[in-house]
Amino acid sequence: MSEHWIEEKPEAAINSLLRETREQCKRAKCENKYVGFLVNGQEIISLYDVLHLFKGIRNNLVTKNLQLVLNEKLITAKWEHVQQFYLLDTMDDTRLCPKLTDGHVFAEKPNKMAIMAEVFRHQVGPLMKRISQWDTNSKYGLVPEAKETGEFILFIDSLFDSLNRNNKQAPSINPLKGSITRNSTHEIFWRDAIKVMETMKFYDERYLLPCLLAQT
Repeated sequence: MSEHWIEEKPEAAINSLLRETREQCKRAKCENKYVGFLVNGQEIISLYDVLHLFKGIRNNLVTKNLQLVLNEKLITAKWEHVQQFYLLDTMDDTRLCPKLTDGHVFAEKPNKMAIMAEVFRHQVGPLMKRISQWDTNSKYGLVPEAKETGEFILFIDSLFDSLNRNNKQAPSINPLKGSITRNSTHEIFWRDAIKVMETMKFYDERYLLPCLLAQT
């Protein structure tokens, strides 16, 4: 099975491996008791598809706000900040994030092909943090609170890199893109990331009680 094909179509690759395991058991005339699939006689269980997991986060963020504790600070990420950033970026022909499209940003124009990948890019996070502190004199200018959404995007981008990369040699500027080794920073990062994700809560401002709305 091609490594390139596995990387580009992970869900199809997993389904193919599950099917091969069922066929092996059928040929051996034994019951298929495996939850996962077999590779060299070893059962491997796929717990999730990384890309679809992050697409789920994106889809929830489109309709709800997200509160979390990051760097020991309570922050709120909002999709409206992403939309403001996109509209501000598209005002000029010389764009900062040219790969962002309506399909990535607006729910009424969904893009099913890696819809979250471009939004949760390392490039978007720091730009949102920086521009939110500027006075752009534009109706699409970012509010200062958009800095928190930028911080969340940076965190998600790092988490995605740590889970979705298989480079043997990590880039010096981003060690999380490399393979896991005894000396890599993956385990330390994941332990911290778990603590952050345990604080994540989506909420819809439209259904908050007035007393709770004043606290958010």
